[in-house]
Amino acid sequence: MSPTLLRKVWTTIDCSATTALMRLSDGEMAQALVERMAGSYSLSPEESSQIKTYVSQKASLIRDVALR
Repeated sequence: MSPTLLRKVWTTIDCSATTALMRLSDGEMAQALVERMAGSYSLSPEESSQIKTYVSQKASLIRDVALR
């Protein structure tokens, strides 16, 4: 994943509602973030896949950050 795409992922996470992220499963959270990003950025299928994988792997960290 490129640094630019990674920055976009974290920007999207920061702008997302904390309660919404907390109540979703890992897979649902990954899909929701990809959908949100697709509305703002032009994502290739490869980028969407990379985002889903990254979010699923970092779900615990994302939830910890969302609580702050």
